[in-house]
Amino acid sequence: MSIAKANGIDPTFTGGAILSGIYFGDRCSPMSTSALLISELTQTDIYCNIKNMFKSALLPFSVTCLLYALLGFSGTGNTGTADLYSLFPQNFDLHWTTTIPALLIIVLSLCKVNVRLTMAASIITGSLLCLFLQDITPAQLGSIMFYGFYPADQQLAQILSGGGIISMFTVSVIIILSSAYAGIFEATGFLNTTQARLAQLGEKITPYGSILLTATITSMATCNQTLSSILTYQLHKDSADNMQQLALDLENSTIVVAALIPWSIACAVPLATVGAGNASILFAFYLYLLPLYNLWRPYKVTPV
Repeated sequence: MSIAKANGIDPTFTGGAILSGIYFGDRCSPMSTSALLISELTQTDIYCNIKNMFKSALLPFSVTCLLYALLGFSGTGNTGTADLYSLFPQNFDLHWTTTIPALLIIVLSLCKVNVRLTMAASIITGSLLCLFLQDITPAQLGSIMFYGFYPADQQLAQILSGGGIISMFTVSVIIILSSAYAGIFEATGFLNTTQARLAQLGEKITPYGSILLTATITSMATCNQTLSSILTYQLHKDSADNMQQLALDLENSTIVVAALIPWSIACAVPLATVGAGNASILFAFYLYLLPLYNLWRPYKVTPV
């Protein structure tokens, strides 16, 4: 957003592009908590799920890129990014070894190494680079890990501030409560009647159409991706013939639909973070095109 503002690009358009971009990445990364959640719920292989997500999203993603290109050509810009580029070498030692933590994520993910080991390798390498290349003390490193990174340079702070374990506390509590609610619903049979009706609806409007409708309602009611994903899974797991297909349908519905609900954490937090208004939702093209395309032409997964 800072780079867009420096180039005179409308923040409303940029906010929509950011929403599209972060949820494209959220669906397609082995580091993604949403992808891991769906994988755990359906007991499917996350790398196989990611492959299916890429295939089912190829056309919506391509059309989204084209629409943003058209918006970009229709606007005006300037060379404001030149100042931003100079900020990084002024504040950090940009030795080639600083790319190693990111490269480890990519290489180990391609090798299908366990996600926990991949994250650990990247974190340890990044920590060592902080200590020995960036001259950060162990105490400073511990503070950054817990409280987040807040650079002294105010211009740089607009881009890099935040993070830390404590910033994830609220999200962690939401996940814990969501899991508790879901367990209560399942153990008490609270959703049994609804399950039967949704199975009948799936026969009329296609299984994906029924899942998409469920995901929309649960996202509006629960205000977060986690509980919406768990509830949608619980409501459709008994009628699903193929868990890999269910995993893909959940990714193509509840994960992206939650980001279109203005009062949902999945939408409100990203927009508030970058300083964009709710009007940006109208320009989050990928979040519309993906479920609509799959509603029109559902992608069928071959059972493994």
